[in-house]
Amino acid sequence: MADKQWPPEPWAIDDSEIVDSKDAHIVSGGAFEQCSCEIEKPTAARIIACVNACAGVPMEVLEHPSFHGMCKIVCEIAMVGKAAREAKEATDGTN
Repeated sequence: MADKQWPPEPWAIDDSEIVDSKDAHIVSGGAFEQCSCEIEKPTAARIIACVNACAGVPMEVLEHPSFHGMCKIVCEIAMVGKAAREAKEATDGTN
């Protein structure tokens, strides 16, 4: 099954709108109001980070349960690394 085409990455925040790499508006405040949902900048930033991190990954892979498990493991490793860096910085007195 061919992937549905979506706006090109990377996505970004432009004022209160999400835009693609060509500055085309993907979602704007008006669209959010029409769907009775509100999006705040932290939520938009999380959506954008996820989309950009998955650039080039086919939908059937993104939707597969084993991919979800792999992503969880990678995130756990990243959090351990972050904690180790923060602990080192605290003992070294560096930022």
